[in-house]
Amino acid sequence: MALLPFQKQILAEVNEQDGLLVLARGLGLRTIVLHLLRAYADPRNLVLLLNTPADEEAYYRKALACTGATKGQFKAVKTDTYTQDRSDLYRQGGVLSITSRMLVMDLLTDRLSASLVTGVIVNHAHQVRDTSTEAFILRLLREKNHDVFIKALSDSPESFAMGFASLEKALRALKLRHTFLWPRFHMDVTADLERAKIEVVELRLPLSQTLQEIQLAIMDCLQSCIAELRRSYKLIDLDEVTVENALSRSFDTILRQQLDSM
Repeated sequence: MALLPFQKQILAEVNEQDGLLVLARGLGLRTIVLHLLRAYADPRNLVLLLNTPADEEAYYRKALACTGATKGQFKAVKTDTYTQDRSDLYRQGGVLSITSRMLVMDLLTDRLSASLVTGVIVNHAHQVRDTSTEAFILRLLREKNHDVFIKALSDSPESFAMGFASLEKALRALKLRHTFLWPRFHMDVTADLERAKIEVVELRLPLSQTLQEIQLAIMDCLQSCIAELRRSYKLIDLDEVTVENALSRSFDTILRQQLDSM
């Protein structure tokens, strides 16, 4: 899969040093991950891919096969994979997609020696917290293998803008110091995307009278729930808990962060 010039620059930055890549949604995070996997899909390496759902695993497997990577260079450890089979997979090298639960068990029981691990690619890094299993795995690997690389990637920049020092906490959990920020308004991104502008046709259907009444009823329910929250939790800051924010996908995260501070 061909890369745009700005994607090549991103890949060069990520390859040069460890860090957290925060990419605007829609700028090709899967493409970046795919090229990273292709670069490390070699039996002389053992690179662990964490936090990757099954559908993405299938996508990477098919895409790597199309690029000529052999089947043995990208493997996914399933929940029904026997312990001896996992040990064999570790020794074979390549890129290994594995669940955090299975990996931490293998590290703690010395089924996988940290010295064998070349590096870790953390997918959807915005989901990693100080108390998450992924953070514990990275801490174990850093303590036992100072040469292991860690490359974390995310296309959810809004997740790092919620709460107090969210980006700093994420970097601490990921054992990283550097951040690569690539918003959509980045000069190089804008220049590349403007070369082939897309014609957008927007169609909008008005709400029927019944749907308008339903919408107003839902808004009233939200307002009542938020008012009850404010009465029940007077000692915490609920300035961001508003009806407007309640309409966003990240509202549950905002609310959870505020209530967890109690």
